[in-house]
Amino acid sequence: MNSTTITLTVYLANIQIQIIRYLLTITLIIGNLSNLTNILIFSQHSLRSHICSWYFIGSSIGHLLYLNMGCLTRVISAWTHVLVLFNIRHTGHHQIAPTTLIGLNHEIRYRRRRLRKKDIQYIKLSLIQVAAYIVFNTLHGYNTIHEVITQNQIKTPEQRAIEGFLSGTGLNLHYVYTGITFFLYTLASETFRQACILFWKRWLEHLLHLMFLRSNHQTTVQIA
Repeated sequence: MNSTTITLTVYLANIQIQIIRYLLTITLIIGNLSNLTNILIFSQHSLRSHICSWYFIGSSIGHLLYLNMGCLTRVISAWTHVLVLFNIRHTGHHQIAPTTLIGLNHEIRYRRRRLRKKDIQYIKLSLIQVAAYIVFNTLHGYNTIHEVITQNQIKTPEQRAIEGFLSGTGLNLHYVYTGITFFLYTLASETFRQACILFWKRWLEHLLHLMFLRSNHQTTVQIA
């Protein structure tokens, strides 16, 4: 292995470490917060009655597990100056259960119209999620296919270094996908945005109420 090959390998490895240290560290933090928020939002009474909400809740739980079992290990390795090259075969198959709306009588047409509108919102969320999954996992999928096709070929050290870098980049993009679903849902669905605003409004009101009670209690103690 000549000096040029060593330089290229070290250069690509250093780039990979920096990407993991900063991009994936941010992804890990934001991903945990956003997926927890997804679970809380879809668990609200206005949304959890729809069967697709349970799909999104399950998806967010899966993303949390994946981030904290895979991404966290990768981040720790990078920050301790040990770049561990993962060769993960990840296949995702998301199936959305069909939803049937049954009208009880002619007087609930308005409610049925609202339900149909909510169905459209869930379809949009599902399509956005699938589209984002494809975009962020195209490189990872390509790397896997390329590796299978060329597994019997003799490769130069430069080729192995470049393929390792592309494989790591594809995996990093996959982790990024698992951390940004909250933002995708917020941009894609008016129903989700409204539920999110209502959720945080309730929490803020609850927090202010607790602060008010605590302030009154302290004032009462001081007077006494």
